[in-house]
Amino acid sequence: MFDLTDQNVCLLIIDMQNEFLSPNGYFALKQGWPVESFQGCITQCQKLHRAAQESGCRVIYTATGYSPDGSDSYVACHTILPTIFIEPDGRPRTTDAAVVKGSWGAQIIPELAPAGEDYVIHKRRFNAFYQTELEHMLRCWKVDTLLVCGMITEVCVESTIREAFVRGFDVLEVRDAVGSWNQQRHEASLQAVDFSFGRVIDTQTALELLAARR
Repeated sequence: MFDLTDQNVCLLIIDMQNEFLSPNGYFALKQGWPVESFQGCITQCQKLHRAAQESGCRVIYTATGYSPDGSDSYVACHTILPTIFIEPDGRPRTTDAAVVKGSWGAQIIPELAPAGEDYVIHKRRFNAFYQTELEHMLRCWKVDTLLVCGMITEVCVESTIREAFVRGFDVLEVRDAVGSWNQQRHEASLQAVDFSFGRVIDTQTALELLAARR
C-alpha cells in the first residue's frame, strides 16, 4: 500500500472530451470504435474528482484541440501515419477532422465539468507536457505525485505518464478510471506503466489513499 499523506498530490484528468467518449463523437460515428464501456471510466473519474477536492489536492484537466484548418495537427506534419489517423476505408486523413478547437467535440464532457479551482491545460500532442504549461504549474504548486485518469489509456495517458516519470514525478495510474477502444492495448499499456513508469492501482485504493490525507 502506498502512503500519500506526505506527498503533494495532483489529480490529472486526461482528455475526457466529447469526441472520445460520446456516441456522437468522431471516433464512434466516423471510425465505428466502441464507447459503451467508457461509462464506467466516467463514473470512476467522478469519484476521484470529488475525493481530490475533499482532500485538498490540486486538479488539472487536459484537453486536446487542433486549429480548424488542421495546420497544427499530427496529420499536417507526418507522411507516415499511425493507424489512429487512417480512415475506415483505408485512406489516410487529409486533415484532422477530430477534436477541433472550440467545437463541441473538444469540450470536456458535462459529467466531469471542471470546478472553480480546477486548472485546464490545452494541448496539441498526446504528451501533455509537450509545449504546454503543465510542468510549470506542477513545479509552482510543488507537486511531486500525479494520480492519473482519463483517455486514451495507450495514447495520451501513457504518453503523459512516461514523460512525467522521466521529469521526476511519481505516478499512480488508476486502472478502472482510464479507458481505451481496445481492451488488449489497454491491458498492455497498464502493464508497461506498472513495470517501468509508475504503479497501477484501482479506484478504491486511490480513494482510500486520498481519504487518508484529510
